[in-house]
Amino acid sequence: MAEIKNTFLKQKMNQDIDSRLLPNGEYREAINLMISRSEGSTVGEFENALGNTSIRSLNTDNAVIIGHYVNETTNKVYLFATNHNEVNGVRSVGADHFIYELTLEGSFNLVTLVTGNFLNFNQSFPVIGINLVEDLLFFTDNLNQPRKINISLANPSQLTTPTHYTNEDQISVAKYAPCEPVVVMDRVNIRLTVAAVGLTTSITVDTVTGLKIGDFISPFETINPAAFPAPLSQWNKANKIIAITGNVLTLSDGMTAPNSFKLIAQRSTMTNKTSVFDSNGAQVTATVAGNNPVALTATYTFSVLGTNFSPDIIPNPGDIVTGTGVSSNTTIITATATQSITNSDGQNFVTWVITLSKTTTIANGSGNVIRIAINPDYDASWQGDAAFLEDKFVRFSYRFKFEDNEYSLMAPFSQPMFIPKQYSKFGGGQNPDFVDMDNAYKSTVVNWFENNIDNIVLKAPMPYNNPQAMLSSLLVTEIDLLYKESDALAVKVLDTVKFVDLASNAFSLITYVDPIHGDNVNQYFYNYNYASNKPYKTLPANQTTRVYDKVPIKALAQEMIGNRVVYGNYVDKHSGPDSIPFSALISDKRPYNDNFIQYPYHNLKQNRTYQVGFVLSDRYGRQSDVILSSYDSVDGVNGSTVFAPYNTITEQINNPIIDWLGTSLNIRIDSAIGQATTGGQPGIWNATTNPLGWYSYKVVVKQQEQEYYNVYLPGFVNGLPITGTDEENKSSFSVLLSDNINKVPRNLNEVGPTDTEYSSSEMLYIRVNNPNINKKLNRPYGYPVKTSAWNQQYYPGFLNQEVLSIATVKDMEISGIPFKANAPEGDYGQVGTLVSGNNTTPVSIGSIPWGTSPALQPFYNSDLNPFAIKIDTTANGKVALATTVPIVPGGVGADTNAEDGTGSGGVITMQPFLSVAETKPVYSLLEIFWETSLQGKINTLNSLINSQYAGITTISSSAATFLESAATATQIGNSLTFATGGGTTVTNASHLTVTLLSAFRQSDVTESTDVKANFDLALKSGQAQAVYDLDTATTFFYSNTSQDNPSTDVYNITIQTVYNDGSGDAGFPYTDTHSYVATLGNVVPSFTTNPMNPTGITIASTTIKQYAAVNGTAKTNNNTDELVFTLGAGNPSSVTNQFTMSSSGLLSTNSALTEGDTWVIIITVTDVNGSGLSTNATITFTVGVQHVPQAICNNNTLSSVASCTQSYEAFFGASSSTTSTGSYGTIGGIFYPGNAIQFYNVRLRSGASNATTGALTQGVMALTPLLTSTNGASGGSLSVYYTVQYRANPSSSWSQAVDTGGNSISSRQITASNGNPGTETLNFSIPGEYRAFSTNVTGEGCSGNTGGFKFNFTDATYNGQCGLGPL
Repeated sequence: MAEIKNTFLKQKMNQDIDSRLLPNGEYREAINLMISRSEGSTVGEFENALGNTSIRSLNTDNAVIIGHYVNETTNKVYLFATNHNEVNGVRSVGADHFIYELTLEGSFNLVTLVTGNFLNFNQSFPVIGINLVEDLLFFTDNLNQPRKINISLANPSQLTTPTHYTNEDQISVAKYAPCEPVVVMDRVNIRLTVAAVGLTTSITVDTVTGLKIGDFISPFETINPAAFPAPLSQWNKANKIIAITGNVLTLSDGMTAPNSFKLIAQRSTMTNKTSVFDSNGAQVTATVAGNNPVALTATYTFSVLGTNFSPDIIPNPGDIVTGTGVSSNTTIITATATQSITNSDGQNFVTWVITLSKTTTIANGSGNVIRIAINPDYDASWQGDAAFLEDKFVRFSYRFKFEDNEYSLMAPFSQPMFIPKQYSKFGGGQNPDFVDMDNAYKSTVVNWFENNIDNIVLKAPMPYNNPQAMLSSLLVTEIDLLYKESDALAVKVLDTVKFVDLASNAFSLITYVDPIHGDNVNQYFYNYNYASNKPYKTLPANQTTRVYDKVPIKALAQEMIGNRVVYGNYVDKHSGPDSIPFSALISDKRPYNDNFIQYPYHNLKQNRTYQVGFVLSDRYGRQSDVILSSYDSVDGVNGSTVFAPYNTITEQINNPIIDWLGTSLNIRIDSAIGQATTGGQPGIWNATTNPLGWYSYKVVVKQQEQEYYNVYLPGFVNGLPITGTDEENKSSFSVLLSDNINKVPRNLNEVGPTDTEYSSSEMLYIRVNNPNINKKLNRPYGYPVKTSAWNQQYYPGFLNQEVLSIATVKDMEISGIPFKANAPEGDYGQVGTLVSGNNTTPVSIGSIPWGTSPALQPFYNSDLNPFAIKIDTTANGKVALATTVPIVPGGVGADTNAEDGTGSGGVITMQPFLSVAETKPVYSLLEIFWETSLQGKINTLNSLINSQYAGITTISSSAATFLESAATATQIGNSLTFATGGGTTVTNASHLTVTLLSAFRQSDVTESTDVKANFDLALKSGQAQAVYDLDTATTFFYSNTSQDNPSTDVYNITIQTVYNDGSGDAGFPYTDTHSYVATLGNVVPSFTTNPMNPTGITIASTTIKQYAAVNGTAKTNNNTDELVFTLGAGNPSSVTNQFTMSSSGLLSTNSALTEGDTWVIIITVTDVNGSGLSTNATITFTVGVQHVPQAICNNNTLSSVASCTQSYEAFFGASSSTTSTGSYGTIGGIFYPGNAIQFYNVRLRSGASNATTGALTQGVMALTPLLTSTNGASGGSLSVYYTVQYRANPSSSWSQAVDTGGNSISSRQITASNGNPGTETLNFSIPGEYRAFSTNVTGEGCSGNTGGFKFNFTDATYNGQCGLGPL
């Protein structure tokens, strides 16, 4: 037969033209077909399109798939599922979340890769952006931060509950960022076992394990220094251990403290391993009084020749002493020096008398050599490079490496690790102080100011207490120790340590009770011993400048471009608070603070302006901008900017330099920070409820006065360098040697070839001055009797010295070359004659034009014609001859005169001696805030702030959800109580006033409309205590804007408290504000149509039924708003093809119905315009006559009957608990006694356990009374009367029922005899409740009769088809 073949190569459907004209290659219509695209003979042919196949159920938790990714290479699909749905993105509590891997072949194996509440999936936030890069599955949902998992590592053992990923840190793309710098400190906790009384230097403690000579002793708990034992001044000195004998410690200063007082012994872990001696150490010869070897604990004497070629040391208390006969751990307790000239060469011998800590026997003679100031850290086996750090200021940090070869951000860098030689003192080494000072001005550098350390134990803070926890909880595999020199940009790696190689107890522990780390906090550290080894690699530049991971907080879109993950439509950072209520302060360093222990010689540069700010960071390194103080615009209150002045003479008197530890920046914070959750602020981190909240803080400092120089000068001449100058205290002169010429440069911009004297734009701050050498009885305040040159600290205040001119000594004409003592005034360079016998020689007179030359040369090396400077000192004033503290800095330098020290004059002429000046710093125009090492956790900081605040800091609840169904005066959340910073809950209501200050909708970003009238905050009714309730003051409606973000029905409420504890103490009352968030919750809508099942449906019906519902709000004017009706999702296609549900609730048919068909339809109503909560209802109807309810259709399920003398009632009602329907009375002339009733409740006995009614709600009920007689006497003759009554509902009265024939049923009689039952059937169709009841059964055949009376019933139309009726 003929065959027509059409290949549909055009793959085009065409319904626009007549089918007879359809071109070849096109088709008219196709269902479930596709065009073959093969390259064989079947190209262009129709093929069946495969449908979906249900392969398995994923879980039993009703989780919904919210995202998927198909890996076509491995034929696997990755599914994201959750049963949590919250349109506002509120975090789930106890919901189920899953990431599955499903194999699309074989047995369709399903593996749970990740599960846990930390996933926080949400059906309202589908996972749209998903990419697989090798084994890394990246995904984002615009609710949580972008995440990733390694599919190979997630659950390789296919456990039912996987354990590899268990927290947010492990799955976030942005990795955990360490927020604390390395620590260089050891500490030991000790406790007094005997009270320390009267500032004793001897204390008894519970243990000496771990203690070392030189450890600093201070209180353990330092949060509140005002609570230290009195006198408080004792704790401001650096008190160290100078001897250990048993459990008795000898201290360098006295202590008063009660028994059991907790102390800590602390030391820096920066040490010197290569020097046998400390810088002041020496091997000396000791002599014993009486020249006899005796056991002494008291005095020994030894002498040291004080020349430039032999040591001139200063023993210190606590210095370790070794030698023949000297016990181990023997130290110097006291040391006293005397000096005398003892030989013909005039060489000084210094004799020291020392007291030792232990009984020691030393013999005179060659065996009495002892060694003073032994380095306790010396290690002969140490293998490091002793000189590597000597000229370096090095800072250290660390970073983590994670299992997927990612790296964390670098932790904050430490301060420069630097401890100067000689204890940072002139004379602290092998030379006396004047020799060190002479060397300083002669070379213009301080030669001993080099790094004395060569070994450092770096303690990197760990977030967990052992290496295994780091591996399992953070998935950290390695730690890199980082190194950075102060003058370099590169960051280098010292070493890489694998955590798997570390023992379980590898981490050390420090317990803190301080303002940085918190109250009784255990901090764990990985200890790395750095032995001055060189770094082994340099980090690439992109890691050096990587201050945060560029991973957004949340992102809607994600895609791979090349090998990069790219995010779109994202939020990149948190908003920080506008300001923080803090004050920047300058105060002295205290020995109980970490900054002194770790960096004992670091000091805040004075005469500088500092601006302090905070930077907040989440746990993954996303940072806020710099946040300044709230007080910056408040007069009279310190804000973020503070000036650090030079010390004054009064401060020096009150705090002598010998006890001064330096100054530091301090911050006083007046309230907790970072708690707000509005305006893009994330609140405070919580691992469970707020993983992206603020986690840590760092203090940053802006200081634009940068580079400066210390100028080491050979003293100043106060006034002109002549005898009897009138320029004293107006100007001063000095010479510039070596590098000082560059430190104080000349202006060379506008000079000619013949110019020899130059101006300078440099300003000098005098820091160390060389005053007059004064032997007078009457001297200025603070001037000791002196016969040789000396110096002292100068207190310039805000004054600086202008450099007036720079020239050579010759061009400035201030000293003859060569210098001539007492040369007469005259022209500079005059030449005289020297007559010796017959010889006459021209010689320099040494005159200068300003006056007579002084007795001694005032300018060091002036004969070499160095450059000299002249400075203006007019503003500095003059220190008077008085016993009071001067109020002006005074003159700079010493006077010159004709007194060389051999005469009786009171003031000896100036002689060169060290003076120090600072140059004015270079001012940088770059406003850069520099990171400091002061960093910590915000939770800790806030708890400490609150604990020290006497006002209200804590509200018992800060958020609650209330439902739209709440009526006016409904309580929101739990009752509120209020607690002070110390944790005390206020109970006396008279001490506390609580006010609802404001309430703004979250969507009201500018807070323009206060809606606090919608709420009421009042003392809880019937409560005498301070317990408050927040109530609704109106009704609320959850609308389509309620689920917006920001929402119109999330209310940011501010509560004000005014607290006065009644004590009358200063500071009260305290006024504070507190944030409270009230969120309106949606209520599931409900149908109000009754009855729900349609009735009277015929084949001609097009409208089935109009449905109505309410949305759950208590606001009656809105309770039908924003409802959308639909056909339910569970309907089969036969229903959805036949019926339509309008959004307003009208159910209608699309085509003609068939007589007798029964339909079961799910209808749904959803609030919030179809995007909110839903309620389903199942309705049933039959076209034509309806099915009766199943309880009626199921017939009488009991065999029991009313026997003789009993009556019977069948109750067709809504209630299953009804056991009596009341009295009957006389009906149709027949009396119904209503006694001995056999009562049958149709709903209760229906056999349909979930039936909701036994009333006739639809259809036609057939009621059949049945009287039977069996074995009765006299032929078994029985008789009974019955009737049927009706009521529309339970509140209506009973009336006689009307059957389908329109007959009112009155009393009707039925008779029976043995084997001949009496019965009839009545049909009823009027919806409502029915009762059918009888008189007592009577008759001649009652004796022995086993029959009786009952009512049977069923569906008159569909007898036996009971499953189709409604319940």
